[in-house]
Amino acid sequence: VWNGHINVSKKGNIIARFGDAMTIIGWRRYFKNPRLISYGPVDFDHFPKGTGLFTAPRSTLLAAIEWFEQNTTDIKNSSDDTLLIRHITEAEKIWLSPEFSATYFARTTLSAFLKHSYFRGQFFVDGFLRKGTRFYYPLLGFLGLSLALVFACILWPQLLPPLLIFGSILWVVEFFAGILMKLKLADAGSLFLLTPIFIVTYGAGIWTAIIKKILKNSTRFN
Repeated sequence: VWNGHINVSKKGNIIARFGDAMTIIGWRRYFKNPRLISYGPVDFDHFPKGTGLFTAPRSTLLAAIEWFEQNTTDIKNSSDDTLLIRHITEAEKIWLSPEFSATYFARTTLSAFLKHSYFRGQFFVDGFLRKGTRFYYPLLGFLGLSLALVFACILWPQLLPPLLIFGSILWVVEFFAGILMKLKLADAGSLFLLTPIFIVTYGAGIWTAIIKKILKNSTRFN
């Protein structure tokens, strides 16, 4: 089973630079030193994977797809590259190497970026709101923190200015953190410029998926 190494075409595309920077940070264990490696279920969330460039025996894929269709909670908004490939690693490891690669051409417009971020936020819930995944507790933390911030600002509006100042400081720190992680200056700049927009749209996608889950479970209960 092989997952492809993706090289992003970034020239003149701030959106592509942002996406590549996020990828490098999220899967730093591999991208700080791209090499031939294999990974399984234990370290699955620390390495890149996706169905865009992926190869496996037909029988393996058919079995995984059958499992996937039975275990996703929302097949329309489910991340197949998270659930489906994760299941495959329970039987055999996935290989990854810079020698098996492709070039990815990212979205080029802000509207396409916003739409994609919103839908990926929904996919994230189905893929990671499951115990044992790397982002299960961070996802719970985001839900709790975002809800608490909204209620706090409604009940105590005077908190809004200091919260904005604190958020601005974190925003600047993010830029320098990217430089320390050896991101290219243009990539760190893209991360800095698009992060606020991404957080809002991606977060909206996460909350959309959560609300859908609540409504769906409520309907079942009734």
